[in-house]
Amino acid sequence: MIRAGKRLFLALWVVSVGGIVVGSGCATDIGEDASVRREALESRMRDWGVADAPAVKAKRAELDAAIAHESDSPILDSIEVRANGRYEGTDEKLKMLVRLPVEDYLGASADRAARRAETEVRLAQLGEVALKHRVRTCVPELEQLVHAERMKHFRSYVKRQQAMLDQNQKLRDAGQLDEVAALRFELVGHVKLARNRPVPPARVLELDPDAKPTIVLPSLRHKNPGLADSLEVVHEQVVRNNPEIDEFRARGKEFDALAEKKSVSRYPSVRYLGFGIEPVTYPGDKRQIEAQVAFNVPFGRGANAGARRYRSLALGQENAERAFVQGRVQETRAALEEINHFRSQSGHWRDLLARADKAEKAADRWWKKRLAGPKAISQLVDEVFDARSTVVDAQERAGYATCAVLSRTGLTVDEWPQ
Repeated sequence: MIRAGKRLFLALWVVSVGGIVVGSGCATDIGEDASVRREALESRMRDWGVADAPAVKAKRAELDAAIAHESDSPILDSIEVRANGRYEGTDEKLKMLVRLPVEDYLGASADRAARRAETEVRLAQLGEVALKHRVRTCVPELEQLVHAERMKHFRSYVKRQQAMLDQNQKLRDAGQLDEVAALRFELVGHVKLARNRPVPPARVLELDPDAKPTIVLPSLRHKNPGLADSLEVVHEQVVRNNPEIDEFRARGKEFDALAEKKSVSRYPSVRYLGFGIEPVTYPGDKRQIEAQVAFNVPFGRGANAGARRYRSLALGQENAERAFVQGRVQETRAALEEINHFRSQSGHWRDLLARADKAEKAADRWWKKRLAGPKAISQLVDEVFDARSTVVDAQERAGYATCAVLSRTGLTVDEWPQ
């Protein structure tokens, strides 16, 4: 009977060792998929010129820390050695005990999954920061381009209006205009110059004035096809390219893994394994060998509550992702609608600019030949300026929409499917 009990205990010890070895031996290489996606992201960041931005470097360091954290909790990471010596007269007896503390090997697979999900979270956050760093200059650069375009038209406008003001002054001095009419024309002219002067955009310190802009004003080219704006296409592009989607999904994976870890913690598990031997025995005694195994038997109430909590958090991430995608899809479709409207009117904008050029040439010709007075020429120059400003306004609205598409999806309009 005693011998059968020893065999049963030894069998339990061997089975425990085997289970721990199997549980600790199923690890795979650290984040192969994450490594591929990281390299692709690093390549994009170099193309965007944001790879060395301080905020990007900070998130890259957090990603490196998460990768290192994936493998920093092995099941068997230490060994405990005990020695027990006994003295009886001139005899001494020494007993050695080797104990292996065992971590939660039943939840090891789930723990690795949670750590890998945390790496994916950090990778997604790196993508978010890189995109925000890229997008942050889109609107300021657009405003500078719009201001430069407005100033180009304004300089042409000032040149001609100032000529009218100078001629008005000459006619008044020559007595060909009454003083009231001349002063009124002069006052109205200076008010228009002051009112129509483009207001420069606010200075943005992070913009390099010598750097080449990363965007251009929306084009008025003849072939200007619209962008695909169906619900299916927009939804697909948002889900595929917005890095915040990856964070929602990675968080969900992390919570699912933590729920699984809590769930398996309800079952009994080995806490430590021990092996003892007597290297020194009393004269005439046989050397004794022993094995030890300790189990943890949980009640499971706390584990059940923890599992339910993490499953609820995982479900929350799914719903948060749906709400986020829905909002981004709506915003992206609105921006695409603005861009497509602008592109559909390209012919109208080109015709308006052509008419403005024609009117300006006529104003110059009539002015040189003195076929009309300063007031009539000035009014025509006003209309030319208004026509060109209308086109710039349309380009500005479409430009803001292109920045919106970039910030919501991570894609430029040139990358967007048609």
